[in-house]
Amino acid sequence: MKCYRSCWFRVCNPDGFVGIRREDRSLIIFLAILVGSSVGCAPGSSMPIPPGTAPAYAVRFANGELVDSTSPDLGRRVDARLSDEGEGYWQLTIRARTEAIKELWFPWEPGETKLGESSADDVLYFPHWMGQARKADAANPSKWEGRYYPGQGFAPLAVIADDTRARMVAAANWPPRKVFVAYSRNRVGLRYDDPLKPGEARTVQALIVTASGQAAMGNHPWHTVLDRYKRFLNTNMAFEGLYPIAYPSWIKTIHGWQNVQLQNLKDHELDRVAANWQRFRGIFPWLQMWGQMSDVFPSPGKETGCCLQTSTMHSRYQSVLPPLLERVRREGHWGFYCRPRSPYGSITGEGRTETASRQFLLDWVNRNRSEYGANAVYVDVLGAEYFGDALAVARMFGRELPMETVVEMPMDVFPTAFLISGCLWGCSTLPGQSLADLSDTHPCVSLPAFGRYLLSDRIFFLGESNGDHAWWGAFRGHNYWTERQAFLLGAKFDAMRIAESDKTPDKLNYALELILGERERVGWWDRQPEYLDRAGVYDVPEGVDARRFRGRHGEALLAIDNWARRGGTLRFLGREIQVPDGKVAILVDP
Repeated sequence: MKCYRSCWFRVCNPDGFVGIRREDRSLIIFLAILVGSSVGCAPGSSMPIPPGTAPAYAVRFANGELVDSTSPDLGRRVDARLSDEGEGYWQLTIRARTEAIKELWFPWEPGETKLGESSADDVLYFPHWMGQARKADAANPSKWEGRYYPGQGFAPLAVIADDTRARMVAAANWPPRKVFVAYSRNRVGLRYDDPLKPGEARTVQALIVTASGQAAMGNHPWHTVLDRYKRFLNTNMAFEGLYPIAYPSWIKTIHGWQNVQLQNLKDHELDRVAANWQRFRGIFPWLQMWGQMSDVFPSPGKETGCCLQTSTMHSRYQSVLPPLLERVRREGHWGFYCRPRSPYGSITGEGRTETASRQFLLDWVNRNRSEYGANAVYVDVLGAEYFGDALAVARMFGRELPMETVVEMPMDVFPTAFLISGCLWGCSTLPGQSLADLSDTHPCVSLPAFGRYLLSDRIFFLGESNGDHAWWGAFRGHNYWTERQAFLLGAKFDAMRIAESDKTPDKLNYALELILGERERVGWWDRQPEYLDRAGVYDVPEGVDARRFRGRHGEALLAIDNWARRGGTLRFLGREIQVPDGKVAILVDP
């Protein structure tokens, strides 16, 4: 493997630069340096594990026995070479001798590790859904839990942090490998499940870094360690030609889409689709439909629902939708639902099943586009389950899948846009809950800011799908919680109920009206804002939330939610700033 490093990142390609023109090699390395430096490379902001402290590893043999590198017995049963690659990168090569190996753990933490004197304030940041935060000392110490990457984990890493320290364990393989990101009480690890026969060897790489900071001053340690993986990711994606992402211009500039669940509309209600398109096409010029293959739900004796496994339009829509969709295509964009075939599995290999599964998805996409005329694409579950080699799937975008594709849930290497609706309740979180609400009785909260910070310049849609409709609008006093989170995270809107109420179908949802007004006022989408979370933002008054973005010209942007219209000031990079009086506000270079 040939690797190129600058500051705290590296570019790796298993084939080196064979077959690449000299001028293109220089450009790739230049882009890698630019990507690394754009995030910031201040010496001392993060560091690898202390010199001379090698990470542990472990092997589970075919007989079920687990032996780690702290035991001299392991050295008698495997050949192992652990090398310090510098700047937090470690490489481990394991060769099975006479016994088959079932699992390889690297790194492996033999025992609980506290960041400070106590683990009571240690938080596990975990890459499931868009991010979850858990009390690190509340996990079951007798077992390992976790998620697979690629699959239900959107990145191959885990972070444990408090307000002043953080440590991150990340898989640094390129191309990415399937790995189980695991945690136990105050422990994290990476597990590779590909077995090794006697005589076989495998090499894996890890990035293990720690950082310090002062969250109370807007310098969050978990940001700093995540920056290290972000540089590794974006630089290697750039080498592959997958980064920066070539989003179509129209998808960059829209505020969101109109989400239509056809299966939930009775025949006499289908006219609402055309009426809402006419009302709100200037705001949401993408009509995205689910359930086009289903009769109205429920229909006794018939299979109905949003997501049936058939690509054919149901007969109930064949006279109603085509005239509308022809008009929508002229005036904007529309898409039908599609997804990979279940049971879900790899779509990247050459076997009969994998090839058939891949073709099933591509045929459905092509039918929606060629037979029905769709000029936008949504693919369900593609970022939420395992569909084979992550880089192979990533290379489908721009080739077999159009670049205007949106997929459900993020995957770090996919060069596309993501629907993240559902991420607000991933740990049964109630509106307003945060890290401060973690306790022994409530050990987990949803933290979409974690994934948003890692994928800081990606396009996201957030709204009513997957359960987040519960907090949309003024319903039950939730005060437009879902809309406000989309505003703070810099997401586009996944909107089913665009009007304020059924009684006032022409009146826009109150929060949408305020948010879109602010975004239009400052030219939000033209600025191509990159999400920086709360970096440099602190002393924020209770009841106020503020998130930092960086515009394409380097300008600072603050999105401020002050729904209760409380007064006071906050600090940004040491400066005192008056909290705007409006319920939502965007400040440019405050």
